Amino acid sequence: MPMDGQKVARRSFFRTAALAAGIGAAGAALTGCAGRAAKVGTSARPTLATGEIVLHFAPNWQGASWNSTASSLNQDFIDQNYNARTPGVRVQVAGHVQAQADAQIAASLSGSGYMDVFQDCCDDLVTWENAGLLLPLDSYLQRDNVNVGIWPPRHLEVLTFDGSIHALPAYDGPVTVFYRQDILDSLGLEYPGPDWTYDQAAQIWSACAGTVNGQRRYGASLFFTPSYSQASWWMHGWGAAEMDPTGTVSGMDSAGAVACMSWVQNLARNQVVMPRGGMSLLQTGQCVFKQSGGWELLPAAQLLGSTVKWDVLPNPAWPAGPSTYNNIDFYAINAVSKHHEAAWQFLRWVCADPAYPRFQIKTTLVGPSLLSLWSEWEANVKSAAPPLANKQLHWLGDAESGGYAWPTIFFKYNATQADNLIDTWWGKVWALQATPPLAMQQLSQLITALEQAGGDMQAAAAAAAGRFPSQGPPIAKVTPGL
Repeated sequence: MPMDGQKVARRSFFRTAALAAGIGAAGAALTGCAGRAAKVGTSARPTLATGEIVLHFAPNWQGASWNSTASSLNQDFIDQNYNARTPGVRVQVAGHVQAQADAQIAASLSGSGYMDVFQDCCDDLVTWENAGLLLPLDSYLQRDNVNVGIWPPRHLEVLTFDGSIHALPAYDGPVTVFYRQDILDSLGLEYPGPDWTYDQAAQIWSACAGTVNGQRRYGASLFFTPSYSQASWWMHGWGAAEMDPTGTVSGMDSAGAVACMSWVQNLARNQVVMPRGGMSLLQTGQCVFKQSGGWELLPAAQLLGSTVKWDVLPNPAWPAGPSTYNNIDFYAINAVSKHHEAAWQFLRWVCADPAYPRFQIKTTLVGPSLLSLWSEWEANVKSAAPPLANKQLHWLGDAESGGYAWPTIFFKYNATQADNLIDTWWGKVWALQATPPLAMQQLSQLITALEQAGGDMQAAAAAAAGRFPSQGPPIAKVTPGL
């Protein structure tokens, strides 16, 4: 990541981008972030006549905390479990819909302190970091003796810039494999064991593929396209990497990367696999195996339920060993917040205390970011959704405890443009429009040139403001007897 001086130089780009995006007059207050590291451990005077500090909290439960149900659930829980126990501080949950997010970003850029603590994901992480809007957390973590080992190391790794932690994990969703056992039964095929390999996966997926009642049935739906965020874990599975340690030189033309794309293309050419899709693909039998994460457990319970025979497997072992996807969602303190100390105390409660993660688990069924809660998560999910009671859900937690669930590792300067390039060239491989060696060579050259040029920071800021908060699976208030 850029050094502090570079970040300060870029802030003018973000003020310009904010105006260009139509998100209000960002003003010059963003330059107030220049000394943000020195501000750690300080807080402003109370802003209300009563002496009460008001913190604005913008949670983003997979894109749904901006509806009234999610906002109300959050506010009620925080009122009872944090506000009532924290004299002098009142946390207010942001209840705006996504269409109003631009104004919230503009408020933060102008230094008003709106969104003191917020959640976001994906390449916005790099955008906000380069803008200087993520408050460094090391001094707080060290002062309060917070053991960072409570979170998955891979997730924490991508939230660390120049050796300093700038955000904390929000939730975790490792990808596993959902599969239809009843279809395997009808084909006389054995169920794969948890130690199956990628070669065995290709064989069984090929045996499942064919035409049924005039429609194509695929062996598997791969968590491969169209999202760029899948690049990291596929590359790790083949012993490759998206980029070098500097984040400016692409490694996508390496032998491992080409081998990975060749394996995928061969399966796509023979119509053995199909792109990523929803749980309805399994429900209708369009595919027999489907790579997906814990965020689809509720749809699985609702669509597959107990009407078909199905279960969960870990991903097959890839050539370089186990590897799977994990999301990048994070909580951070806005560096222009006027209440750093109060914001830190709340952030620590949200991320390090089990109370809020337990609340999120019970309300959404998503996996926890705290490693200690995975067995509790499994028990809760099986109790809340009876169709999941006999499923091998422990494979999700095993991926985290085993350290092979990989969030996206971002390029240094302009993740969004690099991501778009990955989309384009991976899509060409999938659509049989380019050979893997040529596609990966072109992709690598384009990304390296982009990163070494420094990227378009104005475009990155405008794009991030326009899409905040991130999108994802819907909130799910689980009803008894589901």
